[in-house]
Order: sequence, then C-alpha cells, then structure tokens
Amino acid sequence: MSFNDLDTVILMLIADRLHKDESRIAQYATISRRWLSVLEALTFRHQRVDSDDRLRQLSHYLTPDRRVALRSLDVTIHLPQYGPFKWRELETEPEKAINNQIFSTSLTTLFETINSWSIHAVSDSPISKSSSSARGSRPRFTLEIQAICKSDYYHMDYQDADRRRCMSERMSNLDCVMTRQESSYLNLVRKLPPLPTVSELIIHGGAPRVFQEVYPRYISAQAALRIVEACPFADRVELQLHDMESKRLTQRNIEREACARNISLVPKSVTHLRLHYPGVVPQNQFFKPPMIPPVNGKDFFSSALNVLSQQLESLHLLAVLRNLHVDFDVVTPIGHWMLERDLKESEHEEPDSDED
Repeated sequence: MSFNDLDTVILMLIADRLHKDESRIAQYATISRRWLSVLEALTFRHQRVDSDDRLRQLSHYLTPDRRVALRSLDVTIHLPQYGPFKWRELETEPEKAINNQIFSTSLTTLFETINSWSIHAVSDSPISKSSSSARGSRPRFTLEIQAICKSDYYHMDYQDADRRRCMSERMSNLDCVMTRQESSYLNLVRKLPPLPTVSELIIHGGAPRVFQEVYPRYISAQAALRIVEACPFADRVELQLHDMESKRLTQRNIEREACARNISLVPKSVTHLRLHYPGVVPQNQFFKPPMIPPVNGKDFFSSALNVLSQQLESLHLLAVLRNLHVDFDVVTPIGHWMLERDLKESEHEEPDSDED
C-alpha cells in the first residue's frame, strides 16, 4: 500500500500529529494532491482576521475547500487612531458616531461575506466531502469578535506608553491614561443580517486577551446582544462585557439597564451561556465606589437574569440547557455586603478568653 492509498481519516490523523510537533508543516504540502488537501484542512481550521485588508480579502484566500475546513474565525475590527494629543480628552459625539459606523459596517460586511459562501461551490476533493458530510449541509464554526484602536494605551509601543504614563504622573492623574478608552462604548447603528452558520459566538467587549496581546474596546451590552440575536442557530454564547465605570455612574446605569432590557434577545437555540459582566464592588464601609441604585429595592439587571434563568428551566425549547455559570462577588448588586454570619448571632457570641 502506498502513501496515497491511505484512508483520508488516517491522513488527517497523521497530519494532526505532525502539526503538533512542527507548526510549519505546510511547507511539505507538495508531496501529493491528497496530502495537500489534508494540510489545507488543517492549516485553515482556525483563522484570525486581524486587519481591514484581511477582512476584505476573506473570500479570496478562503477558497470553497478551505471554508468547509473552517472551525473558528477570530475577527478584530480596527477603529481609527486618534493621534498622540487626544488621549486625555473624551471622545466627541462625531468621533463616537464614526467608530459606531465602522464597527457596524465591518460586522455587516463580515456577515454578508460569510452568507455568500455556498456549500455547492465545494470541489470534489475527499477532504471537502468528508468534512461537509460530517458537519451537515452547511459548515458551522465558532466566531469571535472584538474591536481595538491602536492609539489606546495598551496597544502602544513601550516608549510611547511610558511617555504617556509620565505625562499622567506629572498631571497627578494616572487615571487619565485610560480615560478616553474607558468612557467609550461601541454600539450598532444598523440591524445585522442573520448568520445561521455560527455554532458558537464569543464577543470580547471589555476583558483583555493578554496571551494574544489584544485589549478590546468596550462593546455595549445592547450591541453585544443584538449580535447574538443575528446568530439564530448558535448553541454556545460567551459575552465578555464591562461594568467598571463607577466614576461615571449615569453611564454605567444606562449600560446595565440596556443589557437588562435586551437580554431576551438571546436565541432559544442557546444551550450554553457564559456571561462575564464584572463590576466594581464597594471597597469599604462607605460604599465607595458608589453602589448601584435599586429599582423597587432590586437591581434591574439581576432581576432580568433571574427571569431568564427561570425561562431556561421551564420553556420546552430550552430544556437542553447543560451549563449555567454564575460568578459573584461578596456584595449584592446594589452594594450591600454579603456576610457569612448573621449579625444577631454574632452579638450573642461569647468573647474569646485570653489565656496566658
């Protein structure tokens, strides 16, 4: 039996094993046509689109065979840089409008491009046929989304970042290093076309991706949930959002309320939901930073999540829920401490006796 007589599955196992030991295995693609197909399926399984040019060229370098092999697509949207002198200033309304327009247009282009891919354009290669039949009539993959601005502090080179920090120290205000970035939330200005081929959606809208040196801009909760809505057949959703703006309490409350009002946009197809929405908790007994004002004695956002969790347990279409991750701090959402013991009980405890 020759090398070309091996079954496709065996060839893929061999390639996968070799790829773990040598990431540049693509240079050996000319051994045979079947081996080339195997390596392409392996090489284009995970793709990162980290520039505007690469986003525009997505359909050109992802040929039909490579689209079938696609398992995950990590997309970074680039916002306009604002130069070296505006970092201490908040974004103006026109600047916010431009960023929102670019963010919305880029996502619309991405969704329309992926929707234009046709499974019927796949060639007759054995890799394409096996991948297509294994994944159904249309390829499904994981989509990750974030937006960055290269003028933000963490994306600057060492010298420029150090210069900005030194200027902040002279101004006795280190917080202004991140003022522009922290005060801006991206929003959608148009409705996205449905994208049925996404099986898992991950939105990085606040938490840094340190290992990839990516520090995303904040994406508003409302925009993130509208993106989720546009993926009607996603069964896994992860939202990494941001709720740390206690210095601008009005803005923080607007964001949380928008998230609460739009949480119902999560499709009924979702069986695994992971929501990261951290907030600054009170640092001392004076509740600084300030607590979230309650609505009828309750936090509106937490109440909305409570309603959603009850729906997940009762609705038939959501009966396949498997995982529900809940992360909480030692304070309630409106700022009350969660004590381990009842204060009334502690009053009746006997004081510790001193022993010499």
